Amino acid sequence: MPFEIEFGPLIRFVLVYSQQVSELIVFAQHSICDGVALANLIRDILIFYAEPAKEMKVIEPPLSTGYLQPNEGPSSSSKSIGSDAINNLNLQWRQRSHYFSQVDFIEVHKAYWKKMQHNIALLQLEPEETSVLVAKCRENGITIISATTAAFIGAYQDVIGPFPANQNIIAIPYDLRRRLPENVRDAFCFFVGGSAFPITYDKKKDIWENALEIHKITHKDVEGLNSAGLEIDLFDPTLIDACFGFAPLVQLVPEAFEGTKTLSAFARDTENIAFMISTSLKAGMPVIINTNLGNLNYPETYGNLKLDRMFFTPGASRGIPLLPAGIGFNGKLAFTLNYAKDMKEDDGSSLDRDMISIRNRVLELLGFPAKANDRLI
Repeated sequence: MPFEIEFGPLIRFVLVYSQQVSELIVFAQHSICDGVALANLIRDILIFYAEPAKEMKVIEPPLSTGYLQPNEGPSSSSKSIGSDAINNLNLQWRQRSHYFSQVDFIEVHKAYWKKMQHNIALLQLEPEETSVLVAKCRENGITIISATTAAFIGAYQDVIGPFPANQNIIAIPYDLRRRLPENVRDAFCFFVGGSAFPITYDKKKDIWENALEIHKITHKDVEGLNSAGLEIDLFDPTLIDACFGFAPLVQLVPEAFEGTKTLSAFARDTENIAFMISTSLKAGMPVIINTNLGNLNYPETYGNLKLDRMFFTPGASRGIPLLPAGIGFNGKLAFTLNYAKDMKEDDGSSLDRDMISIRNRVLELLGFPAKANDRLI
């Protein structure tokens, strides 16, 4: 079911209930929050379930633009666009703008989900295994995110081969909350920084040496609060809609763009700046976006409920070969490998097998070959 973008809320809750084990599933639009915010929200829901009379306090999130400035210096691995260039793009858009409604969104949404399916391959480590991995990372002076990034890159190349020739960027998001001078507490918001840099993986070196190179770069960006991406606030919001929500899908689901006059007019306006920006973004797509929410120090028991484990599954994209996402809780570590398959081109079985093989190879590279199996989950 699609969100009502114009009215909200851009979040939905699903409870899969049984008397033994239940699952709480939360879907949210990335524009309103990040993975840490979602995890905190789930924790808070459980707290208020156990203590319904507990006083509820709303935490107003501060604006990150108040104390973060887009990086423009040569030391940043992720370069900003610049306000003058963005103003020029906005001007070009306003001269040939297209404004989309919920009706337009529904047309594209229906066509996309008729054709595409999102799946995950699941990697899980139990507490003892997680402790072994953490110790190995400390021994090599790296973090879980650096180790898993190197492992996924190496596994992809071992299973599928080289990445697409026009893609050579690694992207690693990180939580800004822990690093800002102002205490933002557990505000429900989008507070993500990011490190993006050319791929650094040498097949002649082992995974730990490759992970160390990745760690050095990301550590520098995190310590410097690399805030590349904040310039998105300067873009006309309707241009953002066109670039991210509609232009990339014209070729994928062309039939949807005959559904309304607005969609049809936009699809025919091929010289529009939105298509040029979308094409440029596609050319700069990373080979991997690896997210790790870290080890969440949450209570295990909430009244008569016990929280056993958590999973984080960001949206998949055909344009990004690897989209792993990790979360640690109660000593357990879980990574989902998220991917989108075209059900009209293929039943997806070959892509499923590739993702299983990549997940299994990652387990081998991290030191857990016995956990390899032939199942997605």
